[in-house]
Amino acid sequence: MNYVDIDDLQEAFRSLVAGVTIGDAKAFRDVMTSHATDTGQLLEEMEAAAPPAAIIGLGDVEYDERGVLRTLRPVIVVMDVFRKGGIRRSSGVWTLAGAVEALFQPNLAAVGAYREVSGIEFHLSGLQPLALSERLAAVAIALEGVEYI
Repeated sequence: MNYVDIDDLQEAFRSLVAGVTIGDAKAFRDVMTSHATDTGQLLEEMEAAAPPAAIIGLGDVEYDERGVLRTLRPVIVVMDVFRKGGIRRSSGVWTLAGAVEALFQPNLAAVGAYREVSGIEFHLSGLQPLALSERLAAVAIALEGVEYI
């Protein structure tokens, strides 16, 4: 048995996030996966995206001492054009973040309390606003899941 392929995992997240709606409309115009390893690369990808957008990246992978489990920490960055407070022409970056966050909130009434992606249960580990650009507002949604061989 092998671990889930990282590209396949990112694609599963991309598909899940692309289906997010706010009201009757799709929340994101653009949803992409990223292999960025630093903030500059991420900013370059964000500038190329059509907001509102989401970018799925892999934040961190950690293996146990025997190599039979790995902890995955994907990050979903949601972004939109920055708008001054009080202007309600569209939902805004925190509404977008909340819609994605809702996908991963536990359902304590269900047997599997957490959202599964590629057979791995993921839970929320944090939300962090990103200071990347004066033009764009962005929030990183950090997740964590453990995969066993």
